[in-house]
Amino acid sequence: MEKLVLNTEYPVQMNNNLLLGKQSMGINEAKLLRLVIMQVVKQDEDFKTYTASIKDLAVTLNIQSGNLYRDVQKICENLLQSLVRVGDGNPKHKWKTFQWMSSAGYENGIVTLKMHEEIKPYLLGMNGYFTTYSCENILAMNSFYGVRLYELITFKLMNGEVVDGREVELTVDEIRKACGCEKKYERMSSFKEKVINIAVKEINEFANIKVVKNYEKKTKNGMEKVYYKDVKHGRNIESFKFYITVKHGDVSKISEEKKAEIETKIKRMAEKNAKKLDAIAIIKGQ
Repeated sequence: MEKLVLNTEYPVQMNNNLLLGKQSMGINEAKLLRLVIMQVVKQDEDFKTYTASIKDLAVTLNIQSGNLYRDVQKICENLLQSLVRVGDGNPKHKWKTFQWMSSAGYENGIVTLKMHEEIKPYLLGMNGYFTTYSCENILAMNSFYGVRLYELITFKLMNGEVVDGREVELTVDEIRKACGCEKKYERMSSFKEKVINIAVKEINEFANIKVVKNYEKKTKNGMEKVYYKDVKHGRNIESFKFYITVKHGDVSKISEEKKAEIETKIKRMAEKNAKKLDAIAIIKGQ
């Protein structure tokens, strides 16, 4: 077993097929899942069973002490029931569905968690086709939609799918699938209010990037600056454009700088784990 590292500056790394897949879960389930994913480093050959003090976990997830044991149990059980769906959403095309977690438990103040074996190809030994970010960018968020829109935007930024290094376009279908809300908020006004607007607010308040009011929209009071632009095909909105800046730095350099920063942190984690294993071997006389 391995102790869960709760240093939220460490990176979350996901294969892009996994990140872009359909997800549906509560905000605390999303945070806990990403804390576990954060433990996986490139050098790992297998998943470990991770342990964490329930009180430390409560602090990280901001769970109130009065409901601590009940809430942590519920979060873990919900996560065990959550599915990830990899594919383009068309049931006639190639797809795969599996659980995120294979087991979770609690005993004597310690929570144990292990990821499902089916996720190994999407987290272990990744070469190039992945998205990465520091976990601290999402842990203060209160909306699962904020987490998912942040991940989609980060994917676009890191993989060069931007205009002039700043403008990101996401289709309505991409966002609905990623957020698991294909059948919810079917009216576009509700979808914008309940998903897009809340997600943008969360990103601007808590993440390392910012969605800027760079577009104009005609209202009854005249032209007004807005956070995103509707891209229509005929009368239907097919996608949204977001203009992105980095709160501290230049968004056009996010791919190179972020990847270098992440690689340094991964190297430090690997060195730390190696030292820990050496120490255990010495103690055991191996």
